[in-house]
Amino acid sequence: MPLISQLPTPQIRQTGNGSYLIGDTHEHAGLNRDATTSIMAKLAARGVRIYPHLKNANIVRAWGALRVMTPDGFPLYESSRAYPGAYNINCHSGISLAAFHAEELAQALLHDRLSHEFREFSSVRFSKIN
Repeated sequence: MPLISQLPTPQIRQTGNGSYLIGDTHEHAGLNRDATTSIMAKLAARGVRIYPHLKNANIVRAWGALRVMTPDGFPLYESSRAYPGAYNINCHSGISLAAFHAEELAQALLHDRLSHEFREFSSVRFSKIN
């Protein structure tokens, strides 16, 4: 049975087989997707703080990935001008925006209203950033 954390967090979770997944870094690393030992140490320390029984656990595998983020940190929702019916949907936080994506955004895509209902999330806003 999974142990319940005293600190709720989506960045560390126990899987069905009992292992743990720990992740959550926000680094400006360009296109470098390496997993560094310094970052893994920080993640491990946070994991032990949340789940003290992990202090003697072994790391089984580690990996790095690119986490796409717009310059302002907000999602990018845009209809293609060149290809009607094609859309550019980019966001960093698919987990926290999942309910929104399943409802309002999905309806806007279904009825081709994205450019009208979500214009503040188009790429036009980047021309205003200094």
